[in-house]
Parts: sequence; structure tokens; C-alpha cells
Amino acid sequence: MAQTAYLSVAEAAAELEITKSGVYKLIQRGQLKALRKTAHGIRIPRLALDAYRRGIDRPASVVASYRGEPGDSDLQRSAFVRDTGVDPAEWVRRWKADEVQDTVENMHLTIQALGLLMMERGSVSEKAAVVL
Repeated sequence: MAQTAYLSVAEAAAELEITKSGVYKLIQRGQLKALRKTAHGIRIPRLALDAYRRGIDRPASVVASYRGEPGDSDLQRSAFVRDTGVDPAEWVRRWKADEVQDTVENMHLTIQALGLLMMERGSVSEKAAVVL
């Protein structure tokens, strides 16, 4: 099937694997370009969606690299910092401040950051955190 030049909010949400609300947030923040075609119709240019995607794409191994054996929380933390550029506490702060983009990958990273923080505080065993 040929790709169209413009997508609806619902179509963009499906392609990005986020909610329509998430797409509206991206548009409102200026992270995703959109056009108002009618009084009630917003369209996202395919080129804008592709540009947004290029800006957020990271290898899937980034998320997978934090899983490990019990006892290697320091390695998991180091991998998290190396791949995201911030420590887990800063990632969670940004997530709470709505500074983290609404993507599936970023949600996985948020869960991982929370798991690492819980391990540091002794709220969860390292074995349980590996499941995260």
C-alpha cells in the first residue's frame, strides 16, 4: 500500500505506537510538526513524522542491555547512564516533569530507571528488578 503524504492523528499514533493524546502532546511541545487542514482536522506530514522518528530512534539493544543477572546492578546502572546520558534519578525527574517523550522505548527506560532506584533504596531485590 502506498504511503500518504499526510496522516491523521490516529494514524500517526498507530505508527509511533503511542496514544492520540501522546501525539497531541508532541505537537503542542513543537516536537512533531503538524498542519491544521480544517477547523477540526490536524494532519501530520509524513516527512515530519519520519524526521521525528529519526530523532528518537535508538537500537532496541539499549532497552535490552539493562537486563542481567542478580548482583550486577552497578553494571546495569552504568549501561543506563552510558546509553541515556543521565543517571536513573535524573531520568525519573525528567519523566515526572513531562520532559521525556511518550514512546514505548522511553516507557521501558522509565521502568528500568525506577527498578534501579528501587534496588538502590533496598525496596526491591536485584533478582526482582532483573524482571523489570
